[in-house]
Amino acid sequence: MGPLFCLARKRMYEEACANVRGAAECFDPEFADDGFCGGPISLVWAIFEQELALAGKHGLHFDLSKIKLHILAGDDFQGDLRPFTALGIHVIKRTNIQMLQVPDWFKFIIR
Repeated sequence: MGPLFCLARKRMYEEACANVRGAAECFDPEFADDGFCGGPISLVWAIFEQELALAGKHGLHFDLSKIKLHILAGDDFQGDLRPFTALGIHVIKRTNIQMLQVPDWFKFIIR
């Protein structure tokens, strides 16, 4: 991953959030080339929609097949996921997620 990619990604996300009222309510850690956005589904969608619109301006492209939407409420979630699923985004309803994991091959090497 290149530092300029990480910077472009961060700037794009900041611009997307600036365009969405209430975005400050979201949990949004960034690490290198990994970005996360957590909060009410309507806000997460609004921010993501802005990111999609801004990607070209920042020289970025989303591979939607690699994006995962984790629903921490599991099967109890009642919100509308159709905007995400219409794009082919994979929805995961397990409540035990791990973020920023070290790849298995790396764990093997450093043991």
